[in-house]
Amino acid sequence: SIVPLLINLVSAAFCLGCSAFFHLYFVRSEKMADVLSRLDYGGISVLIFGSACPVIVYGFSCEGEFLQRWLWLAAQALLCGTCFVVTLIKQFDKPKFRPLRAGLFIFAGLAIIGAFTALNINPNANKIGVFPWIFGAGGAVYITGAVIYAMRVPERCTPGRFDLCGASHQIFHFAVLGGCAIHFWQNYELFNERQVFECPMDLESKVKSHLKSS
Repeated sequence: SIVPLLINLVSAAFCLGCSAFFHLYFVRSEKMADVLSRLDYGGISVLIFGSACPVIVYGFSCEGEFLQRWLWLAAQALLCGTCFVVTLIKQFDKPKFRPLRAGLFIFAGLAIIGAFTALNINPNANKIGVFPWIFGAGGAVYITGAVIYAMRVPERCTPGRFDLCGASHQIFHFAVLGGCAIHFWQNYELFNERQVFECPMDLESKVKSHLKSS
């Protein structure tokens, strides 16, 4: 039961580790800067998958929900994997593809909304203790950072003023850090409550058993 939370931790460590390596070692050579820059952004797609994993696994953990759980995990993995691959391909580094890259990240982040919707309409799904609006707030932080990155604000308004501090690249990373913290907080709450989760079908069986015995 702790595996989904560990996946979230590992994905966050990978994402932030890629960012740290880029900012520490991109000055070594042009080739290293090129590779580490793509890993820097690619790590975010790994983090998005890791953040969504506990919600999907814990939410669809009831008996009979095996197929839905793996379908949602596969869909999230496909979206985030596509983001990762596109980020690593050198041709997509061109400025004209920047909106496409940002859009892929946004779409991958929004995919978790589909999982929440499926949980709400599924009578046999765990009514998990995570608050969708708080999880959505974390996604909004990711999306805001992606939009700022795509628009290159504020440096496009006053070129040169934000070369050292306040550029869209830096704002994007702070947004990723903020969204990561919000999602991990909620996933940790989900982990702490895992022992009291009870599937609706199990509750129904207990009620029927109690009525029969009485």
